[in-house]
Amino acid sequence: MQLTNILMAALAASAATVSAAPSARGSYSVPSPDKIKSFALWAWGPHEKPEEGDLVMLDGDLESEDTIRGLVSDKLYTSCYLSAGTLEDWRADASKFSEDEQAKAYKGFDGEEVWLDIHNWESLKPEMEARLKTYASKGCMGVEFDNVDCYNNACVSGVSVEQLLKDEVEYVSWLIDTTHSLGMAAALKNAQEVGKQLYSNVDYAVNEQCLQYSECDLYEKAVKDNKLVINVEYQGGSSACDKAKSLGLLSKVQNGDSWIDCF
Repeated sequence: MQLTNILMAALAASAATVSAAPSARGSYSVPSPDKIKSFALWAWGPHEKPEEGDLVMLDGDLESEDTIRGLVSDKLYTSCYLSAGTLEDWRADASKFSEDEQAKAYKGFDGEEVWLDIHNWESLKPEMEARLKTYASKGCMGVEFDNVDCYNNACVSGVSVEQLLKDEVEYVSWLIDTTHSLGMAAALKNAQEVGKQLYSNVDYAVNEQCLQYSECDLYEKAVKDNKLVINVEYQGGSSACDKAKSLGLLSKVQNGDSWIDCF
């Protein structure tokens, strides 16, 4: 059975076990297309000046509270990056993750990185909750969950795609609920199969290369529902910009060491 068919079967099988109803939410600000007309990248890819966007994508671990709260004071929306599915060895809390919580190696951008064992995701709750509390205390308004597509990468040896997808949905659902309870919005990066099940819970979306891989139609409902969809492409130039704008995506296209803004 092809991977796509396996994923679709797993989606249908697990839909009854994971509620798509909105989580119980505290008071937090959701970035909407009505208010967010531009964004600046400060967490990954070529870095930009934060004042170049209405929304700033930054690293909630690396930036200080003074820096993040300063951006908020300047009326910029602070969206903080969290690799929820991998462990980067250079993070300050890396030693708190036991070997049992780590799975296969992951090809990251800096240093050593491994997939986290989301098949046993409940063991990750103390470390991840501590990270989210830190982000909230620093002034992050939203959190961007990255690398939550373990199921699509056979990241845990001996566990099926169907089971890993089920585990991932449960894990991300917990991340969203915890993020909301701390007064922050929740953004899902890529991982469309998870997004389909948790659509009502996710406040905004971040995507890489949906134009390149012909997957942007998966965000059509979000655009129609006036949910913010942030997109980056690593190739395509101005023609990619034109396509992204026609689809209602807030997009940038990489151009060497800088970005072309499609807004």
